[in-house]
Amino acid sequence: MINKKKGCLVLNIVSLFFMIGLLILPTNVQAYNNLIINLESPKESELFNGNDLNLIGTVDSKERLRLIEIYLNNEKIGQAKTETSVNKDSSYLTNFEYKKDMSNIENGEYLLKIVAIDENDNKEEKSLKIYVKNQQEQTIQDNVLKNEENNTLTNNTYKETKALSVPLSGKATIQTYDIMLGDQYITNGKLASGKTYTIKGYASSPNGVLYEFWVKDVSTGVWTKIRDYKEDRYANWTPSKNGQYVIAVNVKDKYSNTSMDGRIEKTFTVETQSGKATIQTYDIMLGDQYITNGKLASGKTYTIKGYASSPNGVLYEFWVKDVSTGVWTKIRDYKEDRYANWTPSKNGQYVIAVNVKDKYSNTSMDGRIEKTFTIETQSGKATIQTYDIMLGDQYITNGKLASGKTYTIKGYASSPNGVLYEFWVKDVSTGVWTKIRDYKEDRYANWTPNKSGQYIIAVNVKDKYSNASVDGKVEKNFNVDYNSGKATIQTYDIMLDNQYVTSYQLQIGKTYTIKGYASSTNRVLYEFWVKDLNTGTLTKIREYKEDRYASWSPTKPGKYTIIVNVKDIFSSDIFDSKVEKTFTVIGEDGLIKNYKKTNYNITLDEMVNKQMDNRPAYHMYIPEKNTYEWRYAIVKNGKKGYSTDINGVNWVQSDQQYDYIKSKAREYIDPTNQIYDDIGQYQFLQLSYNECTTAEQLNNMLKGKGVLEGKGQVFIDAGRESNVSPIYLVAHALLETGNGTSTLAKGVVVNGKTVYNLFGINAVDSDPIGQGSKYAYEQGWFSIDLAIKGGAKWISAGYINNATYKQDTLYKMRWNPANPTVHQYATDVRWVYNQIGNIKKVIDGLRGATLNFDIPIFK
Repeated sequence: MINKKKGCLVLNIVSLFFMIGLLILPTNVQAYNNLIINLESPKESELFNGNDLNLIGTVDSKERLRLIEIYLNNEKIGQAKTETSVNKDSSYLTNFEYKKDMSNIENGEYLLKIVAIDENDNKEEKSLKIYVKNQQEQTIQDNVLKNEENNTLTNNTYKETKALSVPLSGKATIQTYDIMLGDQYITNGKLASGKTYTIKGYASSPNGVLYEFWVKDVSTGVWTKIRDYKEDRYANWTPSKNGQYVIAVNVKDKYSNTSMDGRIEKTFTVETQSGKATIQTYDIMLGDQYITNGKLASGKTYTIKGYASSPNGVLYEFWVKDVSTGVWTKIRDYKEDRYANWTPSKNGQYVIAVNVKDKYSNTSMDGRIEKTFTIETQSGKATIQTYDIMLGDQYITNGKLASGKTYTIKGYASSPNGVLYEFWVKDVSTGVWTKIRDYKEDRYANWTPNKSGQYIIAVNVKDKYSNASVDGKVEKNFNVDYNSGKATIQTYDIMLDNQYVTSYQLQIGKTYTIKGYASSTNRVLYEFWVKDLNTGTLTKIREYKEDRYASWSPTKPGKYTIIVNVKDIFSSDIFDSKVEKTFTVIGEDGLIKNYKKTNYNITLDEMVNKQMDNRPAYHMYIPEKNTYEWRYAIVKNGKKGYSTDINGVNWVQSDQQYDYIKSKAREYIDPTNQIYDDIGQYQFLQLSYNECTTAEQLNNMLKGKGVLEGKGQVFIDAGRESNVSPIYLVAHALLETGNGTSTLAKGVVVNGKTVYNLFGINAVDSDPIGQGSKYAYEQGWFSIDLAIKGGAKWISAGYINNATYKQDTLYKMRWNPANPTVHQYATDVRWVYNQIGNIKKVIDGLRGATLNFDIPIFK
């Protein structure tokens, strides 16, 4: 022991640090309103040493999430950043993140709360306690090294550590619970089906009580969770069928890790009031007028209104019978709505029936009323007086028309029930009649003569309810003339709204207008096409019309040629002239995506079965152990099972576990499950080199990334030399170097020379710095640039440009569809999905980058 009184040393101890103690409620909570908050970070009791508070998690929801709010001591401090994707079952997965500088927060205990709100304003909350302790700089004058409990002295620096306060331990006790219908307490144990009851628990605990609600159908023995643990003592339940039910309320202390501290169960009988519907009559109405004479008019819409009663509510069903055929037709199925509409379409006698039954009745009907009605129309015959020919507002009176112009024919006729007009034209040179338009009540029709000659235009008319082919007819003769000509197109413009596009870059999902400029003797016809340069596919945007405008909405990124063909309105050629221009379509994410498909001579089932022979692994949550565990699917002696070791040590027979791993393998092998996923699609990104980005774009995203800053052109040159995507190289380097800040990235001295290793090559777990730097020395990586180019060459030779396997996508690296189970990078079925997150982060920082995808197609 050194005497404290001798000497005097000034020890300047700077021990400013930030500690957060966390007590987190269970993370996987099933929400009563279909919102589930899963908190990934921070973890329970995790300690932060001066870092920002960083919230990371996901929300599962039935509806799209609107926002996530963050509260500290019930005061809103911000809103989380979110990114939403759609699951295969049409539910939504929202990733969220929120960062907060806590250095200016005073010492003490705080309640941190996350509130998720969907588009229907459903809410879910998750709360956790945090403890903030800031210890300030202090100076101690002493020359003595002191080592005693809760104190540490190292290199003349004295750090004093004080324990954080923790909540009281406690156990919840439940006294009872009540069942209420509105404000009425249920005391006789009887409930009614279809009504919503409120369950109210009564419990106590030192730190606060969490309530969980369950119901058991006694007839099946099945328990169903009404609501997961929350501090809210109330829950609602609506029984949907009769029978006996047990309602259980579980409670536990707010900070308890147990499944429950206490429980109360009560038994209830659910009944519905038996009833039978009785119908008194029904009415038929035309608008507000009640029909009392039993006569209806064809073509008019009538409303049927039923009058019935029943203890639980009435369901109405409507039918009509055509007496002439004896056929019943359902007007509308059973609903609580007493009204239905019917429009008779032909004359005759009809029986209208209204069936009714009690809301909870299992019978086809409880009561019925039928009434008979007669549908009539007034007989009549149409008479036509004449018709006119117009060009715009000008009436043609000289019998001369111009080829290529559109004329309007207007008929004048009358009939008791309304007139139907039909229009025909006859080419006198051929004697052929052509129908311009079939019978309609519209008296107008348009006709555009397309060649010169003599024509007869006929207008036929008949009564609306006439069965005759024609009641009356008028014919007139006309002469059509035109001049020959050939169209010439000068150019065309592309417009977005009213703005002209001059950059030759278009954006996916937006609608562009193409405007042609051409001339011809008689008028111009315009035709519009688009060619996908990635596939060579030519698609017609619009057929020939005089309209010089056409609209086009690109649906996927890539390069496209837009073609405008023109010809004279009387030309018989395919086109007289055309103009072509090429455009680049950029995605909503600012990316140009090109896709190709590769066919493999293997079915998806065969592919999955082969992979199962390779002992695939899945990292799964084990509830009974409350931890995650690797499990390998292994068959032994013809029996299915699993092991936590790929060699089959401690193998356990289990069809269920084996089949579960197989289902997960199939899920990630099947390309159709991934290609439409915002993240999953990048496993098909070709990792071989293409002119995908620029040094300027890469440098923008490498700012602040340690030794990688400013190396955009080096990554591009390395990628070009080794035929590797510079995007992939940047993503790989950022991952392995911790954003350019790792020891191997900043340089390690070996034999007097500083070497660099940016891709973790040969940096084995047992000695990453030693072995990684040794390998870099052997390869001559004595600069950042040499390390980038050397690493690119190593990556290229191993998989992407391997002479044998050519595995140039992460999907091929993991599954190798050309030769399944051979030269595969990993056994984890999710390996690909876990890797592509880093690639997506790089891509998200780029705009206008060109990405090539190779999609596998199984036979």
